[in-house]
Amino acid sequence: MLQTSKKKLAVITGASSGLGKCFAKELANRGYTIVLIARRKKLLDNLAIKLKNQFGSEIHVYSSDLTSPVERKKLIQNLHTQFSSIDIFINNAGFGVFGEALTVGVNQSLKMIELHNMAVTELTLSLLPEVQNSIDKGIIHVSSVAAFHPSAYAAVYAATKAYIYSFSMALSSEYENKVNILTLCPGITDTDFWSTSGVIPPKILLHSPEKVAKLALEALGKKKLVVVGIENKLRIFVQKILSDEFVLNLSKKISILLKWNTNK
Repeated sequence: MLQTSKKKLAVITGASSGLGKCFAKELANRGYTIVLIARRKKLLDNLAIKLKNQFGSEIHVYSSDLTSPVERKKLIQNLHTQFSSIDIFINNAGFGVFGEALTVGVNQSLKMIELHNMAVTELTLSLLPEVQNSIDKGIIHVSSVAAFHPSAYAAVYAATKAYIYSFSMALSSEYENKVNILTLCPGITDTDFWSTSGVIPPKILLHSPEKVAKLALEALGKKKLVVVGIENKLRIFVQKILSDEFVLNLSKKISILLKWNTNK
């Protein structure tokens, strides 16, 4: 049954924790109906209860493993059936596994490609008609500052984020004045992303996920690209001047300092 509510609708992937959870809270506070999508249903259900109690929001929960093509198709069909328009669609789901390529392994590498590239492409193109049929007409793709250069010990992760950056920026040009498409490139954000990554990030560089979510939503419709943090903007500017080989050598040294799993 198609949605008949007059409230604006936001669909968020990777919504069970971290940045996705912050997007959900911020949009619920702004009066949106929220669609929460992630693998961990218990966390989604708990978040849905909190959002309903705190903001009186209408919340829809979809437990889906977006690395599965079968589950993605089922999710897309459900969204097509239930909602005629989507005001803001946020492609946030993601994870990182870092270390030497063989240490990361084939399975984890392919899962990153499936989630960051296949899922983002399929969901975006499948739901674009619903976004075009809305008021806000907004899409946010969460990429990374790692998208701007190849990274030693993050070979697959950085490559998948580069795809998101390129895909998102190209779409923002194709659909200029038709759909507001924002590419978000956070730096090191204070979420549980790092607890599963094998990386110990320096606390001085951590950004609040609440701040990142607000920055992105405020920029939607005004900008095509948001890089979070002065240090990251400076980093990207310098990298554009330097050769890839130099940046790779530098990233390798930084990775070792951050205690990434270099298999040494």
